[in-house]
Amino acid sequence: MILSLPRLLWASWRWGSFKPRSEPLPPAGLQVRRERGVKNEPNQKEHMKQYIVALSIIFALCQISCSDSSKADASIWLDPWVSCTPTANPITKYGNSHWIHYDFGSVRTLSKSWIWNTNDPQKLNQGFKKVSIDYSEDGETWTHYGEMNFPKAEGKAVYGGFAGPDLVGVKARYMLLTALSNHGDPACSGITEVKFNLLPIEPAKENEGPKRYPEL
Repeated sequence: MILSLPRLLWASWRWGSFKPRSEPLPPAGLQVRRERGVKNEPNQKEHMKQYIVALSIIFALCQISCSDSSKADASIWLDPWVSCTPTANPITKYGNSHWIHYDFGSVRTLSKSWIWNTNDPQKLNQGFKKVSIDYSEDGETWTHYGEMNFPKAEGKAVYGGFAGPDLVGVKARYMLLTALSNHGDPACSGITEVKFNLLPIEPAKENEGPKRYPEL
């Protein structure tokens, strides 16, 4: 049986008998036998070793199962964003359309992106297909990045999504995705999630004044 991270962590406390002051309740479905009237006098060094080993196992499992953000349970993607009424697009040339607008809060330097299309088995045809991608620093002047065809999701139990536009070096506060077509639905267009990788904001450099060189 493979335990989830919280269950494995709880189990590691039990195996080592390294109890916190307030012992947590066991997760649902995990059967634990409790001995009554028995006083334990654990060897602290031995139990600490067991605890460290358990943490190492947790770390190794997380390296295997948690490092790839594209591997996700499909249940996460069963509640997509959807538009069934075309509205006025921030870019007038698109007219009334199905679109989604992202605001990063300030001008940021972007990198890679990852996209999850609509993965609800009953709504796969609503997923974005041909998409126009635009970005802006002020929400008024827009730069056209290009167009991209989003593949249709399969509605499977595990859905990893797909690589979105490569935005390395792009500086923007606003990102606009406009659905020019979908995968066949006559009324609604939707998408589940878009992940934008934003580079860290560099701290402002203090005014150091003119450089001084040592006299020779």
